[in-house]
Amino acid sequence: MLPKVLPKDRLLVVAGALNGEKIAQLWRMNPDGSGRVRLTRERQPCAQPRWSSDGSSIVYGVETGKTSETTGETVLAWRRCAPDGSKRTAIPAPELGSPLPKLEVVLSGDYVTGFRTPGGPLQKIQLSPAAEKFWDETGISGGALRLVSLPGTDAFVLAVQLAGGNREGKWHTAVKVEVATGKAEPWGEYGYSGFCTSPDNRQFVTCFNRMVKGKEEHVVCIGNMDNSQKLRRLLTSPELIFADWCGGKRVV
Repeated sequence: MLPKVLPKDRLLVVAGALNGEKIAQLWRMNPDGSGRVRLTRERQPCAQPRWSSDGSSIVYGVETGKTSETTGETVLAWRRCAPDGSKRTAIPAPELGSPLPKLEVVLSGDYVTGFRTPGGPLQKIQLSPAAEKFWDETGISGGALRLVSLPGTDAFVLAVQLAGGNREGKWHTAVKVEVATGKAEPWGEYGYSGFCTSPDNRQFVTCFNRMVKGKEEHVVCIGNMDNSQKLRRLLTSPELIFADWCGGKRVV
């Protein structure tokens, strides 16, 4: 019997085709991949699961097979369920994002050029030569922006999708930006389809695609915010995986 509100420091919800399944379903598990429990048996793939802020429910999308004429993206039918997968109900399309943490990012066209603290002056982002080389481009694309505060520092992380990809072809990259100076340095490379942090903001889970012997595979990895280069693989799926950490801080 699950409690009404689940512990916020140990549970993930994942949408993926696991255990030999061909269609992505919702799974609940511990951050080490143990305690895996299947929550749904949808006829179409599940995507973009999100815990509610109090851990009492999960919102997720189900692919409809239709494509939006405006965005070109797959249209999802949205559902809400209890943490054990029961009480599934249809809901309107939710707002999945959240306000950026104490910072306003400034865009110039499609690129991030600076930021402001609440009521503060514009601070321009200054890419170091290493960060510029790290990106293989000079702009920070706003279309795939992620902003996460780094624990114990006066800094944050910007993550973007490279137009051409990097050596793996499917990765995304991030830099650490100091709030006081705007100086940007390399931070890490990871995926885009699911990036979420633990409630204490010290660990993160990321999902990405990669090519292995000419075939595409989708993986979920976990890492520490203070050592973003070292990732530990939790899961592998033939279909795209999404993940969210119960109680984790939302990123946009």
